Amino acid sequence: MDEDIIIKSVDGMRIASHMGRGMPFHETVGKAFMDLMGWMEANGIHPDMSGNSGLAEYYDDPATTPPDQVKFKVGVPVPADTELKTDGEAGIEDVAPTEAVVLRFTGGYTDLTDRYKAVMGYVMANGLQVTGAPRELYVKWGEDMPEEEWITEIQFPITR
Repeated sequence: MDEDIIIKSVDGMRIASHMGRGMPFHETVGKAFMDLMGWMEANGIHPDMSGNSGLAEYYDDPATTPPDQVKFKVGVPVPADTELKTDGEAGIEDVAPTEAVVLRFTGGYTDLTDRYKAVMGYVMANGLQVTGAPRELYVKWGEDMPEEEWITEIQFPITR
């Protein structure tokens, strides 16, 4: 990988979130985002468009979990004063600030497996402890945006 892997402090945020399950991710994550947007619209919740466009946290290792059982969560930033709530598979929650090992890249997701391996290799080589679900932060993304302009961060929350 030609991208740099760094350790940095990651800000917390309030998100609207929706649990998802299954693979392949290029289908299931998109569906979970669509379900989330529908839930937000039905509940009069508006996204916070001032920063990144969303995130996804991955709870299971696709190499060891049956494809239909892989769990993940998608989230969209909302204003900080949005009321916390849980509603089945969706809700409003806070993502805590953390220190994380981060790999930022531009473009599509064809090399994600190699990028995740590189981040995990960095974690192991530096004696770090992963403290939460790995996630992708979609810094700059849009369906109407060319793939080569997407900016994504892979983040592994850690302690030293």
